[in-house]
Amino acid sequence: MSQTKTPIQIDAKDLPLRCQGAQTQGWNGHPSVGLAIQANGTATCPYCGTVYQVNGKIQSHH
Repeated sequence: MSQTKTPIQIDAKDLPLRCQGAQTQGWNGHPSVGLAIQANGTATCPYCGTVYQVNGKIQSHH
């Protein structure tokens, strides 16, 4: 599967984030994997390399 060149923009309401192959149809994706958001507001899928970018501030759960 190919890596996206531009991060996919998501909102905090879309969390928790899971990827199944963002650029593929559901039947052709990879196993669903939960992604941790990094301090810079991004997450990268270890299976397909898709990069996600969170818009806005993420509320702390601690």
